[in-house]
Amino acid sequence: MMKTTESILLSAEQTLETMKFGLDDYLGKNPKRRETGLRNMIVFGRAVTNVIQNLRSTVGKDIFSEWYVPWQQRMKEDKVMKAFYKMRTEILKEGKLDTLVSVKNLELNPYRYQELFKNPPTNAQSFFIGDQLGGSGWIIPLPDGSEEKYYIEFPDEWGIEVSLELKNLPNVSEPDMGEKYQNTQDMALYYYQFLGALVNNAKVTFLY
Repeated sequence: MMKTTESILLSAEQTLETMKFGLDDYLGKNPKRRETGLRNMIVFGRAVTNVIQNLRSTVGKDIFSEWYVPWQQRMKEDKVMKAFYKMRTEILKEGKLDTLVSVKNLELNPYRYQELFKNPPTNAQSFFIGDQLGGSGWIIPLPDGSEEKYYIEFPDEWGIEVSLELKNLPNVSEPDMGEKYQNTQDMALYYYQFLGALVNNAKVTFLY
């Protein structure tokens, strides 16, 4: 089927939505979905720009370039965009995603957590905080000698933050970004919002 400007922009929106599914998994409560969500967000984020570039064939190369080159320049100069682009290449070519776990506001005071330890799952052996997925919970031995993790959520009022962070993210200090873009979650949201603005601007420019 021949591509049209409308069909390309619809595909870009669908690709952006797939990216959002990955972002939601990464920011969600299920530790087992965080890393795969992060990978999907990074890979499909880059795919949004690939889809957008198909507009060159429907609106004309010169018209497309006049619109896209300023966006392209912004992406080249943006530390966050450059970092996610590099990670996307590493994921696809090497299957690599370097992460670490961050734990904040954890008090080393066992009395604070007495309520949590009152009713452990059956046969629970030990408790862990911040595994490689950024989750916390109980270790439960199984009859075959293996172990399974039983994940839990800390009460919000405790203020404990356990997150899965990307290594080697840039230290963003540009005045227009400010201090809030200092961790993976905020940078991931920025990445999604940037691409959302790109798609919306393409719709305004080429459809209306």
